[in-house]
Amino acid sequence: MSTINPPKALLFDVFGTLVDWRTTVTHTLSTQAALALNSPSASVPTSVRLFASTISWPDFAQEWRDTYKTFTASQTSSSSNKKFQKHAFKTVDQHHHDSLVRLLADHNLTGL
Repeated sequence: MSTINPPKALLFDVFGTLVDWRTTVTHTLSTQAALALNSPSASVPTSVRLFASTISWPDFAQEWRDTYKTFTASQTSSSSNKKFQKHAFKTVDQHHHDSLVRLLADHNLTGL
C-alpha cells in the first residue's frame, strides 16, 4: 500500500457477519406475538390467533429478510428484470415497515 496517498477510510460490510438480525427478529416476533395473544386487554380476532399459533417465526423472519433483496434491486437504475423495476425512493426503515405490514396481511396476522 502506498503511503503517499493513504486511504482515508476503510469500509466493511458487517451485516450478517457481526449483526445477527435473524435471531433478534425471530425472538422479538415470537415474544411480541405471545404477549399480544396472552394479553387480557388485547382484542385479537380468533382467526388471527389460529394463524399466529401455527406460524414458524424463523420462517417469517427469513421471508421478511428476503424482501430486502427485491427492495434493493428496485432501487437500482441498471435493473433489466421487470420484477425489479425502479420505484419511488423510500428509506430502508420505510421498506421494513411496509414489507412487515404486507407480510402480516399475507399470513392473515393483521391485528396481532
